Amino acid sequence: MLKQIASNGTEYELGYRGSYFWHRSGATAEALQGRFTRIRDAMDAMHKYNASLAQEIVYSDKELEELTKKSELLGYAERNNIEVPSKHKTAGAIKKFLKGGYE
Repeated sequence: MLKQIASNGTEYELGYRGSYFWHRSGATAEALQGRFTRIRDAMDAMHKYNASLAQEIVYSDKELEELTKKSELLGYAERNNIEVPSKHKTAGAIKKFLKGGYE
């Protein structure tokens, strides 16, 4: 149906099964989960999600520096409502993304 790329580079597709919903391969961001009765409502949710990604994220550098495993880094990202794009597959790439080294 309709495809959108979030400001963090993750591609989402708008599906329809009685109501509209955003989906992608992998986990869908919490802000985009749910069903929408109108396409406009789904697009509003995507705009709000993109706006939330644009906000500066404040985190403890010390906490992030101590994490070395991919599962720990993904857990850190989830706790801080940060969606890591699926293209970052290694612990090093994920850590660099969380530190702001990648877009």
